Amino acid sequence: MSVITKQEQIIVSHAMTQYGGEFVHALGLALGHADEVNAKKINKAFPLLWERYIELYCVAHLQSAGHASEQDVSDAQLEAEVAATSR
Repeated sequence: MSVITKQEQIIVSHAMTQYGGEFVHALGLALGHADEVNAKKINKAFPLLWERYIELYCVAHLQSAGHASEQDVSDAQLEAEVAATSR
């Protein structure tokens, strides 16, 4: 399992609480209060959700930088943003 930075934890927590349904919203709140050990447990238990909400955050970030829609965000831009977020 890769190292989870505090920044990544905050980003995923924020995206989950902002864009998630009831369950994911609650998971995001828990993640926001989690220590490093428990954040890793959440990541391990829900890896697909973790990745999806990193992507949602990155798309929203790129859109705020001037891209009109998710379709305007290229795969290369998204991959670069996700890589920058996960550092």
